[in-house]
Amino acid sequence: MLDPVTALAVVTSVVQFVDFSSKVISKAVELSRSANGTTQDASNYEIVTRDLLRLSEGLRERAAASSAERPKTEADQALNDVCNGCISLSETMLEGLEGLKVQDGAGKISLFGRAVKSVWSRSELKEMALQLATYREQLELHVLVSLR
Repeated sequence: MLDPVTALAVVTSVVQFVDFSSKVISKAVELSRSANGTTQDASNYEIVTRDLLRLSEGLRERAAASSAERPKTEADQALNDVCNGCISLSETMLEGLEGLKVQDGAGKISLFGRAVKSVWSRSELKEMALQLATYREQLELHVLVSLR
């Protein structure tokens, strides 16, 4: 007979395993039904990240062109730094999202492998999304200040 602490540890492990397995199966089903080989969450992240990347690159180019006409200020350098950080993180996130896609005609093993990877990388993607949101807020602040 198990002592209560050991029994609780076993039950907790079983519940975690069942929870993880259900998430993997859910993602595998979603991936198998997906027209573009990715989950809805990953697709949404990709759309928003690509848009933020495009906007950051455009803002960096306009800021560089503007500062070419006059001496570069600290605000110009700060905006350039924020744009570069946003671009770098966006590219990293897009690479990660690309690694989660299932190729056309992929077998069940590949499908489940991508589903496992999708579940494991979920917290990492959320963390990058939060960092991108911070960059977006900084970009908004710089744009608002430059309009004054």
